[in-house]
Amino acid sequence: MSPEEIEAWWAEVAALTESPATEQIEYRLYYDEHGDIVSCSMQSHPAEGTYTVVEKTVYDTYFLYRIKNGQPVKIDFDNTYRVLLERGSKGFCVVRNHAGLVLEENEQAQETEYYEYRNN
Repeated sequence: MSPEEIEAWWAEVAALTESPATEQIEYRLYYDEHGDIVSCSMQSHPAEGTYTVVEKTVYDTYFLYRIKNGQPVKIDFDNTYRVLLERGSKGFCVVRNHAGLVLEENEQAQETEYYEYRNN
């Protein structure tokens, strides 16, 4: 092999072993017309879909957000899944000091107490 052929061969090897250019990371949340997040991407983005660009912290916890006016808004879970109970003289019969152990009508425990819905 001539020196030119060797140089061309090494140039080919270098071209094959070069690492590909890294794509810029952009954190996107894709959402529907209701503001519900339907997918996420940070590289190789889909060609279609409505999206907003967010920070990595929002991207990592996307399930806590909805999109409103193109911006992520944290979902308030407190008012949706809370039932307030208080100790009372009727209502749910439970094992004393263990409010999660609700007793059925045919069950008994040595010490019991009652919880009922709070009115306010």
